[in-house]
Amino acid sequence: MKSSNARETPETCAGSGVITAVDAATRTNAMKDPLDRLVELLEKETDLYRLLLKAVSREKEAILQSDLENLNRICKEKENTILKIQIMEEQRIANLKMLAAGTGTPSADLTLRKLIDLVDSPYRERFEAILDTWRDLIGRIRNINKHNRGLLTHSVDLVRGSLALLNNLINATPVYRRSGTLFEQRRTGTLFSSDV
Repeated sequence: MKSSNARETPETCAGSGVITAVDAATRTNAMKDPLDRLVELLEKETDLYRLLLKAVSREKEAILQSDLENLNRICKEKENTILKIQIMEEQRIANLKMLAAGTGTPSADLTLRKLIDLVDSPYRERFEAILDTWRDLIGRIRNINKHNRGLLTHSVDLVRGSLALLNNLINATPVYRRSGTLFEQRRTGTLFSSDV
């Protein structure tokens, strides 16, 4: 056990994976820019998740109103927003790799949750707030998407049922003769009798 007077140095903390005050002081300038850049990227990504949440909410309304034109437009907006999120994710991963090199942590192991444990204030609080916001937004997006999927599945089932009904009305029921052969009825493809 270390004495309370012992000063921690990067050598005494090596392998602990924690950025101590002394260690942080030596790395502050090297890490500040990547941390600030990461905060900026995460905040932009949060804004994109908010846009996605609005889009899936509007999508729900378009489904309920059977507004196909609006639904198509919203789907394009969603695709565009998701593409932007993917681009931000790539930038975030590249930034995390730089931070991993600065902390001595393997880049594959450096998650936002682990980074929160490695950094001091004010970054810790900012990252925690962003992570909490992401959990909320992504949870809400998943719930609305699940609901939208259910609405669309129900709509498709109704259309299939209607098509099956129409198909049964159009196709005549087979009639067998006494000999056991099938009597071919004339199929017109109309719902009404041609005698009327």
